[in-house]
Amino acid sequence: MSKSKTPSGPTPNELRLRGELDRLRREIGRLRKQAQADADAEAPPYEPEAPPASIELASEPAATVETPEPVVASPPSIDVDGTDGGEVDKLRRQVGELSAAKQRLSKLYFSQLEENRKRAA
Repeated sequence: MSKSKTPSGPTPNELRLRGELDRLRREIGRLRKQAQADADAEAPPYEPEAPPASIELASEPAATVETPEPVVASPPSIDVDGTDGGEVDKLRRQVGELSAAKQRLSKLYFSQLEENRKRAA
């Protein structure tokens, strides 16, 4: 029983792919935070309106209350200051490209893992 000459750890290519995947994940997270911060800066702060004290709220049974469907608003193409949203569009394209690269690298990584399993068997 001799020891196998194949290395048991990840290959240099796998390590490189893992590093690239981690870097892309961090960059996507950073871009999402930046986009969220930009969106929060553009939106006015939320101030709930208090109902007048003279109005009493009627309690309704829970069965008759319907939950409204969420409304997804598309971001405006023109910023508050009147400039076009070219930078926002650029960031969205970049996030899309990074997501596609992440998916591609993930597929490549798992296909290599499967190949290694088959070779080891």
